[in-house]
Amino acid sequence: MRRTVLLVYGLIFTTESLQATLVPLLPRFRDDFGLSGVESGAVISAATLATVLVGLPIGLISDRLGAKTLAVAAGALVAVSALVQGFAPNFGTLFAGRLLFGVAFGTAWTAGVAVVSRAADRRRAAAVGGAVTAGGLAHFVMPFCAGHLADAAGTPAAFVLVASLAATVSVGLALTTRGIPFAGGHRPMLEALRAARGESRMEGALLLMAVLGVMAGAVPLLVPLQLDRNGLSASDIGTLFSLAAGLWVAASAVVARLGDRAVAVRNAGLGVIALAVAILLPLATVATASIAAFLVLRATFQSPLSTICYPLAESGGRRAGIGRATAVGIANVVWGVAAVVTPVVAGALAGLVGERWTFGAVALVCAILGARILALRHLGDRPKPAVDAA
Repeated sequence: MRRTVLLVYGLIFTTESLQATLVPLLPRFRDDFGLSGVESGAVISAATLATVLVGLPIGLISDRLGAKTLAVAAGALVAVSALVQGFAPNFGTLFAGRLLFGVAFGTAWTAGVAVVSRAADRRRAAAVGGAVTAGGLAHFVMPFCAGHLADAAGTPAAFVLVASLAATVSVGLALTTRGIPFAGGHRPMLEALRAARGESRMEGALLLMAVLGVMAGAVPLLVPLQLDRNGLSASDIGTLFSLAAGLWVAASAVVARLGDRAVAVRNAGLGVIALAVAILLPLATVATASIAAFLVLRATFQSPLSTICYPLAESGGRRAGIGRATAVGIANVVWGVAAVVTPVVAGALAGLVGERWTFGAVALVCAILGARILALRHLGDRPKPAVDAA
């Protein structure tokens, strides 16, 4: 079982590696294909659009049939989508590759989290939080590697590297997870959505996922474009993101180790408010030093939130009597909707008023959602005893 968990961490790592690879290379795609601000935002949001479409169905299928086959398929899709993006000759092909990646992303983060949860049942919160740490590690390694690989060997090199890693992990999962049942209970889609309503942990997790989706859509768009405007190269941008991701990994590992003790709605609300305050830095000035400081604070505050979001959703789902993967799938859909809308809106807004005031709009949204999370009548830090729906 430990080997299975580590391989799923590898799947999450490669999935997030492909997401992180785009960050330092987005200005290059913009210049090569002549992309507008809205088109640049569409490149970011394409993957999350697909995630929205597959998130809940993948969760329901995982709870009904089992998650291991879907996790293996996710790794294969990551490899294919990486090659499509790396060798894209135009905007249309790049957009299609991002859509395919979104299917892989949604499958990996839904079925993969369900696999980890089932395989590490006794320390579920810590194990699921560890998946977020693995994803953060990709954002520590890949922006630096992708930026330097692109500068040295061309844009496709970084994508070929990710494709090779994804194919290796997919084969490893296919060979080692045979005979391990990962199916949980399931409900019809509408019944699952009704059950999720009114459960404070689930509602808190969904609001938190909305915040994380806004950040996932805004930061990879606004920060690289502003740093490029400030005169930084792809390798410079990648290095800054990698350094900030190092703090992300450290903070995530600490929170994951705390397990259930960190999983609370109150912690989520306070963390979101802190994140909103951090965004005031680029609102004050878009100088490179200010942007770099924001990346550091964003990693410090957002990493714990990302680490507790899935355990919070899963525990809320158990209280509501819905399957593990279904609860995660619902959370992923909320994240995806926010992450789809944000880059397009932020790209258009940045074209009208500039990146600086767009950061201010993001800060306001986060502050409102954080206040709403704190207003929830939440349960205690430790979840009540419950059994999985079956």
